Amino acid sequence: MERIEKGIPWVLFFIIIMTYGVLLFAFRSIILPLKAVIMNLLSLGASMGIVVIVFQNGYGAFIFTDNEIMKAMGLGMTVAVILDVSIIRILLVPALKKLLGRANWWSPAWMFKRRR
Repeated sequence: MERIEKGIPWVLFFIIIMTYGVLLFAFRSIILPLKAVIMNLLSLGASMGIVVIVFQNGYGAFIFTDNEIMKAMGLGMTVAVILDVSIIRILLVPALKKLLGRANWWSPAWMFKRRR
């Protein structure tokens, strides 16, 4: 168990770097992949925060079923999905895209040879 706990940060780092790399080559932009990684980390952090509140404090955990663990997971994930959809995907992503404008598609000239 201790080896798994020590390896988790490295796995997360690898996933973030690989996601950024794939999106970098897919969109040929530095800003869009960075924004995608940050938004996903924000969404994951908010989701985990909600689940922690439900589990540790028991807020709303005894609502729908007889199994307390399933109730806590269901409520936590429901709130996390609603938070992700309403705040992050509907408000933050389009607002950042509008704010950054053409900078969304910027990449250094040496990185990708563009056809003009």
